[in-house]
Amino acid sequence: MSRLCQIYCQLISNRLFAFFVVSLLCGYWYFTITGSMRMQTRLNATKVLPNDSPIQLSNKILDEIVYREYLAVTVLVNKPFNPRDERQRKAFWEMVRAFESIEKCKGSEYSLIWLREYEQYLHSGGDDPLKSLLDFFGGASLTSHTTTPNTTNGDVDLCHLDEFLDSPLHNHWKAFVRLGHNPNSSCPTLDRFWMAIVYSNASSWDDRVDLVMTWRDIALRYRDELNATIWENNVSAIVALHVDR
Repeated sequence: MSRLCQIYCQLISNRLFAFFVVSLLCGYWYFTITGSMRMQTRLNATKVLPNDSPIQLSNKILDEIVYREYLAVTVLVNKPFNPRDERQRKAFWEMVRAFESIEKCKGSEYSLIWLREYEQYLHSGGDDPLKSLLDFFGGASLTSHTTTPNTTNGDVDLCHLDEFLDSPLHNHWKAFVRLGHNPNSSCPTLDRFWMAIVYSNASSWDDRVDLVMTWRDIALRYRDELNATIWENNVSAIVALHVDR
């Protein structure tokens, strides 16, 4: 025992050994500090849930199939919207282009934007293909157009919105808008509405965090004109992850 104590004392009193121990300690501190600074917070359901949990399969389907092909953001325009207001209308389409220009966006053909179809409806003179077909065969009209929509110089109004929403081809857009009524006008007013834009390749939480932060920045950019907000099913968890990062 005394022999071991003697060897131990000689070892710790050796300068070369002391230098070696201090070097190891400094290296340990370096990797500990840099690793802590580079550490990323990640929400991984596969680590949170038990391995035999049936939710593991559904989570795998979401990450590897659903979010790889489809992730939709709901954009709510909370300010009363007047398409004849050039400043407000320009801001709206600039916002749409900003959302659809994000790299992971699947394209405008996947976006659900009622105003885009309403403008096409007006530019075509308000003709409803289904109504025209029934009229051709002598059937009863499903819609009634009292006047021809006027879109001269790109002017778009809401006076034909009720007709548009009553059409069998377009009545699915009723769920997207909340209309009001102006006692001084026969045209409805548009109190608020929403639209959906689709993205893909967002399998990881990091991808979804980056997308949500980009969406929020775009919505804030047009806060004065549109008072836009975004909604996505996991946005609360995503925002918490962004704060932690």
